[in-house]
Amino acid sequence: MRATSAPVETKAVSDPVQEPEQHAQVAKKQNSFADTCKPEDNQLLNGVYIWTETTDAGHAFVSVHQDNLIYVYTYGRFGRKGPATLTGDGILNFLTGDDARLYYREELYKYQARVFQIDDVTTEETRRIFESLWNSGKTPVFTEAMGDRTKRRGKVIDVYDLTDSNCTTHTVQVIREAGTKIFDTSYISTTTQLRIDNEEDFTIPVSLQRYLTEKSAICLQ
Repeated sequence: MRATSAPVETKAVSDPVQEPEQHAQVAKKQNSFADTCKPEDNQLLNGVYIWTETTDAGHAFVSVHQDNLIYVYTYGRFGRKGPATLTGDGILNFLTGDDARLYYREELYKYQARVFQIDDVTTEETRRIFESLWNSGKTPVFTEAMGDRTKRRGKVIDVYDLTDSNCTTHTVQVIREAGTKIFDTSYISTTTQLRIDNEEDFTIPVSLQRYLTEKSAICLQ
């Protein structure tokens, strides 16, 4: 795993992500993203990425770059909310093309998001899991505050709960199901000298970002 920015230059932990050419700058030159997103422009080519930002409550989501196309999977309480807004419809937005590019640019760059490449999972398996969840979901009940992208590309997949079913838990759950070992930890017991296997769990973006940053630093040593 590595933490990176766009353009990718080293495996070092990055500064907050800057606007990469394939996501936004090429759109300033032409309107057709498909025509301008060429391999030589694509700074995050082919891979699975976890994005985190920690402004206010923060957010975490996953993107897949495959064959010069971008797939974004972002889960949250984007529709109806329950009492005290702690629960609600758990909506998975599946964004592609211009929707994905604009999501990068409009929703996250201003929050200084960081991106971490997870290099022990495949793009195919990650997409399969997310898109299976999305395809089995239901069209959400529209609300006045619901964004256009959610109305078009959102599906209710479960009940959102701030404490145990949120953007961070879903990000970790799917990436773990896709086969990553990045969240596995183990140690040797000082009393039994036996290996103890454990898994890290996260419920908030800031703890996930801190963990991935620390793991990136270890990988670089």
